Amino acid sequence: MNFPGLRFYPDSKCLVKADVDNVLILRNYERLCEEAVAPLILGKCDVPKTVLRNTTKWAVPEYVYSNPIWPTYCSTGTYVMAGKTVPQRLIKEAMQSQFANSLNFRKLSEDVIFTGILAERAGIRRRHINGLSFFEIPEYFCRNGYKTTYSTHLLSDKNPVKNYKKVMKLEGVLCRWWDPYAVRKWWL
Repeated sequence: MNFPGLRFYPDSKCLVKADVDNVLILRNYERLCEEAVAPLILGKCDVPKTVLRNTTKWAVPEYVYSNPIWPTYCSTGTYVMAGKTVPQRLIKEAMQSQFANSLNFRKLSEDVIFTGILAERAGIRRRHINGLSFFEIPEYFCRNGYKTTYSTHLLSDKNPVKNYKKVMKLEGVLCRWWDPYAVRKWWL
């Protein structure tokens, strides 16, 4: 088990994990890292925690994980490990857990393993942040009156340049408490 960033940058304050099908606004991640109080994992942590036992691709048999509820975890394809010791603590817990010798355990969702089960065992807090999109429409939050986003997930349109431009159109737009287009749709 290896976090490549640890080898080349052992004193990094933050490590961003991102799947290849995500577009990230790096300056916003840098700001997030500067503001984070470590040790902490930041991500989209408001995800359902019920363990699925049916026949979906995310189904988990009880002999692999017996609890009906996952510990709090972060999902979407990108999250931030804030604090120099967070990756090492996760690796240590992984080597002392079923992860080291159970093929079934390693088949669980990577998000659940690292930001949930192992983080819980290591005593690392998880915090939900807005602005991480799992769907095509970029999610944003208002920061100092302006729309801000961290990332978007490329589901159907895999063109990263096109999606980066879409995200950047949203970035820095003035937030309004009243959107005339939303109101118009509501009245029709």
